[in-house]
Amino acid sequence: MIRVFSIANLGLLTSLSLVLTAAACSSDKAANPGGGTAGSAPGAGGSSSTGTGGSATQAAGTGPGPAAGGNNVPGAGGSNTTGTGGSNTTGTGGSNTTGTGGSATGTTGGSGPTAGAGPAPDEPELITSGNGDYWKVGTLTKGGTTATVTVTSTATAQAWDGFGGTFNEKGWQMLLGLDAAKQSEVMKKLFDVKDGIGFTWGRIPIGPSDYALTRYSFQDSASGTFSIDHDKTVSATSKAPIMQYIKAALAVKSDIKFWGSPWTPPPFMKENASTASDSMGYDKGSMINTKANLDSYAQYLINWIKAYEAEGIKINFIVPQNEPGWAQAYPSCAWGSYTDGSTNHYGTAYLGDFVKNNLSPAMKTATPNTNIWYGTFSNDGAFPDYWANAPSDKTLVKGVALQWATDVEVSKVIAAGYKAWQSEHKCGNYPWLSAKATSDADATRDNFLADHAPNNHAYGEESWDLIKSWIDKGVSGYSAWNMVLDKGGFNLDKSRPWPQNALIVVDGTTIKYTAAYYVFRHLAEYVEPGATVLKVTGGNALAFKNPDGQVVTVLYNSGASAANTVVSVDGTMYQVSVPSHGWATVNPKKG
Repeated sequence: MIRVFSIANLGLLTSLSLVLTAAACSSDKAANPGGGTAGSAPGAGGSSSTGTGGSATQAAGTGPGPAAGGNNVPGAGGSNTTGTGGSNTTGTGGSNTTGTGGSATGTTGGSGPTAGAGPAPDEPELITSGNGDYWKVGTLTKGGTTATVTVTSTATAQAWDGFGGTFNEKGWQMLLGLDAAKQSEVMKKLFDVKDGIGFTWGRIPIGPSDYALTRYSFQDSASGTFSIDHDKTVSATSKAPIMQYIKAALAVKSDIKFWGSPWTPPPFMKENASTASDSMGYDKGSMINTKANLDSYAQYLINWIKAYEAEGIKINFIVPQNEPGWAQAYPSCAWGSYTDGSTNHYGTAYLGDFVKNNLSPAMKTATPNTNIWYGTFSNDGAFPDYWANAPSDKTLVKGVALQWATDVEVSKVIAAGYKAWQSEHKCGNYPWLSAKATSDADATRDNFLADHAPNNHAYGEESWDLIKSWIDKGVSGYSAWNMVLDKGGFNLDKSRPWPQNALIVVDGTTIKYTAAYYVFRHLAEYVEPGATVLKVTGGNALAFKNPDGQVVTVLYNSGASAANTVVSVDGTMYQVSVPSHGWATVNPKKG
């Protein structure tokens, strides 16, 4: 059963399905081969006698790759290097020659070439973005004598798990208003590894976040039936089911990893369940700290994991509470120490006790393949209480999720032997600032634009500073907040209206890719999962070494004019002009 408190009379959306033209792909950056039309099937043949492969012949390709061969002779198939044909005899190519492969009768040979022959076009070696002039592919020039920025692939820092974004109902509602082609475009720009950010991770709210369309839970009462139908099916109370958003992402990138976090437990588990001013208990309040209630909540989270995995969405880990140190006028919940409005209620915390005594033992049996992380923490004033309450057995949690002001705690977390992630990118445009902005153009990190989210270049520069600061402090992962929003950017909080920025803005049928979107893309598109952060000397830059040894460096120029920069990568000098208030990704070929 689903308990719903609607805050808006939303009209039914007329477009409910997402038609994606992109096939699912992995994080492997090797593109499909270019040029040429291959045979209709892989070359067939046995190990010794003669026959035809592909489809008797293959058309000459336009790509640069050599002809394909059998397993034991040289040649290229559909990818970039050696192709496979029959067992021990020469197969067909597709590049600049034609021919027959495989051999006579026998069983089908190896995988054979795919459509088009020869290697894929190389990734760009240089991409730049400036204010109003984003994502420009350039030519990387070798040369220079004195390095401005020095990167050495042996000067390693922390392992890198990847970048991610958060799925929220509000974003999916905006995408449902687009036609199929535009929906597909946006999803590819977020998740495609060749023409988009290629996010590795996805954060899923367990129940309503502050960017849900309504307040709801998956269970009405202690004796009620658990159901995630709200997330799966369009209904009068579920206008934009979040699972559709997630599956649309998986259709673009099939190997996304997911983690979940609740903003609030079901209201019947909270001490303020009957307080009408707190939106029927969804907002503010604290978790009821009894064994029976905490055991029930552990089972609630396990039910969610199992229900999602039954839909083909594997949950890598969960975090038991979003921002337990805040009790806000949107779905939220304190676990002991918290701030309510401007009043601090610091003291003891019991979130760690829940992990140790209730959640971990239950998940160990019921969902052994899903890990627990501690957090997510954002109130640096309450953090010491939660840190003191962390489980003493460090095997119970695999990492700590930090956001907002708790960046100052990263070193403490890492020193204690935990992995640390930045779990929610700051959204900009802060309502507590006294200085007011009047337009997108004059909205900066130092003032507040009240009537809509600015989503301007200044926020892109703020985003760079935030990402670099967290990575320099040692986090191993970084999560964007809203990937898609409308132009307004308002959430469920009516007490303090707050128009927040997003990576992509949908305004009617118009799509805007913000400066922050391009900052994430400059950093993430060419950085592979399993990369390593590298130490950088000089300039304002971040660098990563991919598992294959490729070094990717991203530069930022805060100056009023373009900066002629010399980047040294393992001793090789490259000359790069970084636009004013802009970025450059340097991605030189190996070798």
